[in-house]
Amino acid sequence: MRDPMDLMDLYDFDEHTDRILVTCALPYVNNVPHLGNMVPIVSADVYARTLKMKGTKAIYICATDEHGTRTEKEAAKAGVDEETYCKTLHERMLAIFRWFNVDFTHFGRTSGPDNHRLTQELFLKADANGYVFEDEIVQLYDPVEEMFLPDTYVLGTCPNCGFTEAKGDQCDQCAKLLDPLELIEPRSTVSGATPVQRSTRHLFIKLDALAPRIKDWIEAQGHWEGIIRNMPLGWIGEGMRPRAITRDLRWGVKVPREGFEGKVFYVWFDAPIGYIGATAEWARGAGESLEDWWKGGRARLVHFLGKDNVPFHTLMWPGTLLAADDGWNMPWYIASNEYLNYEGGQFSKSQNRGIFSNDVVEMAFPADAWRFFIVANRPEKRDADFSFEELQGVINTSLLGNIGNLVNRAFSFTHKKCGEIPEAGPWTDDDRATLAEAEAKAEAIERAYARFELRQAARLLLELSDIGNRYFQRAEPWRTAKEDEPACRTTLFVAATIVHRLLNLTWPIMPERCATALSWIGCAPGDPLRVGLVTRKPEYLFARVEDEAVAALVERFRGAGEVRFEPLEFVKEAGVTWPCAILEFTGMSIKRRSGGLERWKEARLAGIDLDAVEAQAHVSAYDAIADGRDVGDRLTSVRNLIEIVRRQGKLPNINALVDVYNVFSLAEGIVMGAYERQTIGGTLTYAVANGTERFIPVNGQAPEPIKPGEWVLRDAKNMVVTKVTTKQSEAAAVTTSTSACAMCIQGNDQIGVERLEAVAAELAAKIVEVCGGQWRLVHLG
Repeated sequence: MRDPMDLMDLYDFDEHTDRILVTCALPYVNNVPHLGNMVPIVSADVYARTLKMKGTKAIYICATDEHGTRTEKEAAKAGVDEETYCKTLHERMLAIFRWFNVDFTHFGRTSGPDNHRLTQELFLKADANGYVFEDEIVQLYDPVEEMFLPDTYVLGTCPNCGFTEAKGDQCDQCAKLLDPLELIEPRSTVSGATPVQRSTRHLFIKLDALAPRIKDWIEAQGHWEGIIRNMPLGWIGEGMRPRAITRDLRWGVKVPREGFEGKVFYVWFDAPIGYIGATAEWARGAGESLEDWWKGGRARLVHFLGKDNVPFHTLMWPGTLLAADDGWNMPWYIASNEYLNYEGGQFSKSQNRGIFSNDVVEMAFPADAWRFFIVANRPEKRDADFSFEELQGVINTSLLGNIGNLVNRAFSFTHKKCGEIPEAGPWTDDDRATLAEAEAKAEAIERAYARFELRQAARLLLELSDIGNRYFQRAEPWRTAKEDEPACRTTLFVAATIVHRLLNLTWPIMPERCATALSWIGCAPGDPLRVGLVTRKPEYLFARVEDEAVAALVERFRGAGEVRFEPLEFVKEAGVTWPCAILEFTGMSIKRRSGGLERWKEARLAGIDLDAVEAQAHVSAYDAIADGRDVGDRLTSVRNLIEIVRRQGKLPNINALVDVYNVFSLAEGIVMGAYERQTIGGTLTYAVANGTERFIPVNGQAPEPIKPGEWVLRDAKNMVVTKVTTKQSEAAAVTTSTSACAMCIQGNDQIGVERLEAVAAELAAKIVEVCGGQWRLVHLG
């Protein structure tokens, strides 16, 4: 019997199967994908391209995952409805993927009408088949935000492995599926409060009743091995439990059941159905039949995803399809990958650890270099680490020194001597043996692609290039061009044949650069090589990455560490001598509000004479800074705070930390700002902006331009933490999930260092009293 994963079995279908539907895990609309998230997205694209190059009928389907609590909250924060909010972020994410040369057949949205209709349809089928029941359950409730908490909005200690940052649905360390009530010392990620237990009524899918069918299905997949087989079978062996499929939310797929009008389906129930919904959107516009791709076994369904998504794609998602029992195609293969980490830790936007796709887009390296790095370092069997030094090695050694070197020298010499692909002269044994060796390597590359061994394919591509480089060096066409012209033509023909094969096999990984290189010999990807094709002078495919550039990137993305602040001597030439105090707070627990804090705020406010504060010389001095250095038409932060209190008769309620420093800012007439420590990259500096800085104001969604000449407080990643006297950055905003922050107390020429130091000490003591933790003075002067 043939190996189910054999290349020919994959591409030569039987009488029932003639196509492949490729997907990757749906990116969450609220999150900018980090480099680790890009692994399954790029891998699926590479695989889909290999299918298309072989002539296989294949489509690559994806969508943004758009429902859930966070979408509701972020849309409200932005002052728009959820539809507008999601549409904007969907378009932004698609632009990033296009930059990465990801060629989706269709990139849809789970909030679209097709997914809503299909989710309700599958639910009603499962319900009619007896796999759904309703029950009153105890759920975690945030007493501060007055809301039931979705599973992923609860963190705590895993009861299985002791990991202290386990989410309410799954532990990322041991991969165990969890119920939020199982967490030890749970806490709300919304307010930081300890959740309480409350009763609510929900619908459940009977995973326990479905478990035997899921087990039989997994065991029937003879080509499955490793985590995608062992992990779900292990969980089934431990005993499956029913899983809730509804939530107390407004934004999501409505539940078509009486008594559940105020609820929606749990995002993990509707999100995988988004694969079908996105296909339906595409099929309608392309004149295709949805059933040909999702029913009757005509298409093989292949999922690319990270290992954290394996439980849902091998248990809950198949369970939904089996419960509906309506002929939907089940996953044929799940190409999972381990984690791509950053310097030994997982990528984290909140902790500013690692690089994210929007950072990548801003760098000087081309998209195809990133794609090759991702594939060549794809963590297929174990976690892998990203480093800029390794990226430098891939570009300089693999792409420039190996593949680029062969392409350039073979095509340059051919163009210079012949101007076209020459007809071969007499053949030597070495010519024939080299082509045979190259073709054997090419077949191994195709087999690696077909077996989802993309990392192996990248390694073999470099070996194929090595074959060509060694042959070119042995054959010495620069010598035979003078001494044996027929032999030179044979060498150039053999070299062109190897390079043509290499570029077509590398095209799925580096589509842009390989298409460009093939155009130098008059070909497009997939075109045959023919004698007489006119050549063009090639260029270098990649530029060398110097050590200095790598060192700068390492510094820029080293993530949150010790707060540093550069002394101000370097700006004195511009006539700026403002003193400032930088404080660092760690180990904090920031509440949304508390009765004791509100009483303290009221008492302090009663003792503040706003007119007297506003009349102080240093308050006017801030106006001069704003007029001359902080370009814009908004009030300074002190005057803005005074206006708010006059208008509302009270201090604003933001969160405990911000509320405390607002009291001090108002009472002292001094500009202050607190910044989420984990999003600050490297050293903080006062700087004269050059216009390239990145800045999104608090409560904003779009970047706001920084004009050259403005004074800003920025970090080593060129992110503006605040415009000096007015607007703070959304990227560094302190929230109730903040555990460490940096605070800047800014003076001017009317405020001395001694006063700043006294205010800093009193302020820090009060913040620690209210929010806990520790503080230290990082800079004063």
